This record gives sequence, C-alpha cells and structure tokens, in this order.
Amino acid sequence: MVSEQQRRSFGPGKMLFLLSCTLVVGVRIGAEAWISEDALITFRTIDNFLQGYGLRWNIDERVQVATHPLWMLVNAALYSLTKEAYTTLVMLSLFLSMAAFWLGFRSLLHRPAAAFVLLFAPWMLSKSLILYGTSGFETPLSFMLLALFTNEALAQERTGRLRWGWSELYAGLIAVNRLDLILLLLPALGYRYLRHLPHARWGRLLLGYSPAAFWYLFSVLYYGFALPNTVLAKLSAEIPLREYAREGILYAADFVRWDPLGVFLVVVAVSTAGILVFRCARISPEQRSPNLAALGGGLLVYSAYVVAIGGDFLSGRFWAPVVFVSSLVAAFGAEVVLGPATPNGRRTLVVAVACAVVFFLAASVLADHLGTCSRRGPTSSMDRSLAHIRLNHDLTWSMSETAAAWYSRGLEFRRAAAEQGRHVVTWGSLGFTGFAAGSGVTIIDVYALADPLLSRLPLVDRTTWEIGHLRRPVPRGYLQARRTGSLASMDPPLAEYYQRLRLVVAGPIFDPARLRAIAGFHLGSYDHLLEQ
Repeated sequence: MVSEQQRRSFGPGKMLFLLSCTLVVGVRIGAEAWISEDALITFRTIDNFLQGYGLRWNIDERVQVATHPLWMLVNAALYSLTKEAYTTLVMLSLFLSMAAFWLGFRSLLHRPAAAFVLLFAPWMLSKSLILYGTSGFETPLSFMLLALFTNEALAQERTGRLRWGWSELYAGLIAVNRLDLILLLLPALGYRYLRHLPHARWGRLLLGYSPAAFWYLFSVLYYGFALPNTVLAKLSAEIPLREYAREGILYAADFVRWDPLGVFLVVVAVSTAGILVFRCARISPEQRSPNLAALGGGLLVYSAYVVAIGGDFLSGRFWAPVVFVSSLVAAFGAEVVLGPATPNGRRTLVVAVACAVVFFLAASVLADHLGTCSRRGPTSSMDRSLAHIRLNHDLTWSMSETAAAWYSRGLEFRRAAAEQGRHVVTWGSLGFTGFAAGSGVTIIDVYALADPLLSRLPLVDRTTWEIGHLRRPVPRGYLQARRTGSLASMDPPLAEYYQRLRLVVAGPIFDPARLRAIAGFHLGSYDHLLEQ
C-alpha cells in the first residue's frame, strides 16, 4: 500500500492534472446549470428571514419547510451579501461540486487510472452528477460532506489513528443538511463504534455531533417539531407501504434508463464492497478495508430507503448521492482489491483514457436504446421540473414557460397585497410563485408542504396521488381563520385542534402553554379532535 506521506506528496505535473480535471468538471456542470422550482421554496424562507420575520415561509407561522437546514443557512449568509438569488445559488453549487470532486480525486492522484475512470469519467457522463451538481437543491453540499467523511474514514484506516470528533462532525453536518442521508453512513458509523467505542474520546465525539443536536433541539423549540413539515406532507399513513414501494421500484427502473453509467457505478461499488467482505479472511491486512465495505453497505441501506418512500418525481435526484459515494467506493476499492499501483503512470493513464472512451460509448448507446421513462405509475419522472430556470451560453438566465407563468402569478399576488393589504390565497406551486409574491402574501399550500394544519388532514383522493404531491382539502372556514384569526366558521373539533396547533406555530416561543401544547402534540393528546 502507498504510505500516507507518499499519498500527500505530488509533483507539479500531477497537481496540474488535478486542477485541469477539476476545472473541466466545473465547466461540464456549469454548461447544464439550472435551478428547480422546488429549490426556490427555501429562498422564500431566506428572504423572510433577512427581512426580520424569522425562519418562516408564511410570516404569520413558524413552519419548517426546508428539508435541508444547513443548505438554507449557508445560502442565507451568501444571499445577505449578494442580494441576488439565482447566480448566488448556482455559483455556490458549482464551487461545492468542484470541491467534492477535488477531495476525491486528490486522494487517488497516486492512482491515476482509478481516479480518471471512476471519478473523472462519471462526473463528465453521469446525468445524476451533472444535473444535481447545481439544480438549487442541497446535493452539492451533500457531495462535499460525503467526500470529507469518506476521506476521513479511509485515512484513519490507513494510518491506524482514530481522530475522534471529525467523522462525527461530518456525519452530524450531513444529518443537518439532509437527515435521511445519514442512512448512507450508518453501517460505517456502526462498525466504527462496535470496534472502537471502548477507546472513544467522549468529549470530542459529543462535540462532533453538537451542531446536529443544536439544530434539532432548536427546531423543537422554535418550530415545535424536530422534523420538517414536508415529512408529514409527503408521507401519508393513508397510502400503504406497498404502494410507496411500487413507486420506488419504478423510480429505480427510471434511474436505470435515465443514468446507466450511474447504475454501473453503483453495481461496481457494491460488488467491490462484497469482495472486501468475503475475501477478508484470506487477503493480507494491508488489503482489508472494513470502512470501505461498510460504505458499500450504506449504499444498499439508503437505496432500500429510497424505494420504500417511493422515490421522487425528478429523475435521479435521490440517486445522485448514491452515485457520488459509489464513485468513491469504486475508486478506492480498486486500489485495495487490485493492490499497489504500477510505477508506469503513463501506461495506466493511457488505459484510463481508453476505458473512459469505452464508458462514454456504452453509456450513450444504452441511453439511446432505453430512452427516458416518462411515466411511472400515477406520477411523472422528469429530467428537470417543468418550472425551472437555466443558465444560457451567454450567461443570462431564462425561465421555462411554466416557471414564467408561475412567477407572473406571484407578481399578481404581490400587487394585490400592495393594494388590499394582507392577501391570503390558495395555491399549489410554491417556488417561483412564493418567491415572487413576497412576504405580504399568505399562501395556503394545497399540497401541505408549508401548512401545518393541512399536512395533518386526510388526502382529497388517495387514488390519484403523486409522489411528493399529496393534495389535502382546505377545511371550511380555514381561509377566514388565516385572514382574520377567527375560528368561528370552522368545525368545532377542528377549530379546537387548530387553536392548539396555532399556539405552537405562532404563539410566544417561551409561553408555558405553548410548551405544554408541544408536548401534547408529541404525545398524541389532540389526535382525537382530528378523528372527530
């Protein structure tokens, strides 16, 4: 095996190679730069926060709409300086995606064949990595944090020195950036603690997890609930798990058709992890890599979760972190399984280029043969959301037709609020419309992503549901309650339930009655009111 000192010492030629590959990857992602409509949901919260209303989507309620708190806070910091949303969002995404690639590629620069074929080629060819290298979602920050966690785990394995606190910090930040991504790391963290916990440095370990603990405690105090409201809005107990799983299987089938190279990487990574597990008793200690095998197990755990929740309506979105970690596992695994690198770097580089060309041709032919899965069950799976903006070659932004229509509707709402005072409307597309409408408009979201009451109500029709879009009824008297504060027109049990919920999401934060209401919701003390 290559020593850590050798791994970190590179000549100017290899560093130039690393820089060139990173810049090419940045150009490749930048050429496809875009922002999804859903990503702008977070920017309405950021906009309200910077105006002094707090982390709220509608300024009259504290509701956690963002599923990526860390991403939201980072963007809020930059947006406060630039006062411009689209370019700020894309430039941050590009920087983080390039940083993630740099971290992985640099750790394997002593092995150019594996780095070129299993890291550079996927970033140039995989739709999952290219499209979600921007998109406005939290994925680029997830890429960078996953790269940091992987490098830390494998560096500790190579050196034999456990740096308590660093892996925990990266895992905790990943959990704050997007909670469900912690499933990718569970096997690696489980192995770490089963093997080394008796020798743990508890102070550093707890300090590493402190940012995650702080955020979720803050969420309970500020919002009343630790998890985002979108969890209730998108996952309903009325829909059986088998129906979600059916949609998840179709989402996986769409992934096979949409990004065959990404699927290839996942197969290689899981196979590599399997080899490391089953050959563990027969290979030399230098070629064992239990952390790498555990990361491969995390790919299976997270993939099973994606299938269980039905996936997403955007092709490849939930698979992008899987593809990224797969590229790291496959690249590092090639080093471990194949043994020490050959000294003839020029020959291995030629082989790497040839393999990359073969991958490109195979992926292109396979993608053309299979096409894109445009329908999957009751929902659509799309390359990009219908409402999006993208960066043109002349570096100007252009809106899709749907995005322009929804943005115009938001401006109409804003004008109505300026003329009439506070304006309350019912609407179902939150991103562009909500961002354009501004803080003076209260939007009742029929898909309940931003509405704490509707997210707890039954579906309008469970036979026509779509992934991520579960429509809820707007109860009688609810619009009046939001306009005037009067609950007189609502059904009495629902009015009582909403009164308690309203205390949680709009009452004084440290009011003892509010704290008791928070406890009551967590204990299910008010569920009988909904049943009535």
